Amino acid sequence: MLSFKKWIQKENLAGPGGGPNFEPDSQLALARSNSAHGVGAFPTYDIAPPVSGKRFMNAKDDFGIDYNSILLDIKRRGREISKKRVSEPFRIDLYRGFDANLENLETINGKYVLSPKKSEQGMLWFTHVFIRGYNPIEYVKNRGEWLLTYPLIAKKHYDLITFENGSINKESPKEILNNLETTENSPYMCVGEGCIELPNGWYFTYKNEKFIGTTNKIFVSKEMITKNN
Repeated sequence: MLSFKKWIQKENLAGPGGGPNFEPDSQLALARSNSAHGVGAFPTYDIAPPVSGKRFMNAKDDFGIDYNSILLDIKRRGREISKKRVSEPFRIDLYRGFDANLENLETINGKYVLSPKKSEQGMLWFTHVFIRGYNPIEYVKNRGEWLLTYPLIAKKHYDLITFENGSINKESPKEILNNLETTENSPYMCVGEGCIELPNGWYFTYKNEKFIGTTNKIFVSKEMITKNN
């Protein structure tokens, strides 16, 4: 039976006459050539020894994470001895650019009334600090003459986990994480050490940017609106 090493030395990449001096070229030779020139998927092929698990865990990765230290911390803290759910108010500032003659807007008790009926998909759309890829305020400044900054009071849920050594960690609740639906509008989003729950009629949208949208009418005080520069 032909061994893998012998096969890779004989394997012809370019066909007859495809290598230097019109001779067949092997994958092994190509890998070594790539290594010498700093190219290819495996630039250390046949040169650098494999990295053992122990060596890997004792080293920091490209992001400066010390895995050995993490393992030691986990070992020292011991097993989980208690878990406490915490739910608390959480404010998210929302941003929306729009065009309107403010004098003609409907008002109730001195507040402007914005309705989602004429908006895209029957929702008022907003950017926010957790949006992906761009500045949430700069994005909406190009969407109209006026900038609305709307303070939405949501809830933040997290679990406080106590370990044997007395240390306490914050974690996002697993039952929320496990039931997140990323392809549909959802009132939940988990970020960092907790999960945010929006009020009734408010959603993190299914779109990639995860805008926040509402099917509710909202009531806006005059100081929430500023003119875009």
